[in-house]
Amino acid sequence: VLLFEGKVSSRNGGESKILVNSVKPIDDEKPPESKEVHITLDVASMKEHDIERMRTLLSNNRGDTLLFFHVRNEGKDECIVRSKSLGVKLDYDLLAELSESMGAKNIKLVPGVSSKL
Repeated sequence: VLLFEGKVSSRNGGESKILVNSVKPIDDEKPPESKEVHITLDVASMKEHDIERMRTLLSNNRGDTLLFFHVRNEGKDECIVRSKSLGVKLDYDLLAELSESMGAKNIKLVPGVSSKL
């Protein structure tokens, strides 16, 4: 598993490109240090038990990593909400369970800012 760090570039409303600054292997023992976890939710396709399972997973893994929800309704407009009362402690078990229940494509990790300049 690799961690790509970079940014998205789009010129004059054209096609977006991902500019990769670095590629790092991820340690099997612990997940990459991240300052944010972003979870995309499509409320039209979610069931009550999906929301309850996610809430339980996140509540059982409280920590310092910021948590953001990208809430969509049938793929339309997106609203980004930062959880002020809940942060998470990342580990592979939490990531695996979130990926299984929410879909891996809906879970994004934002790495911490590198102290190397």
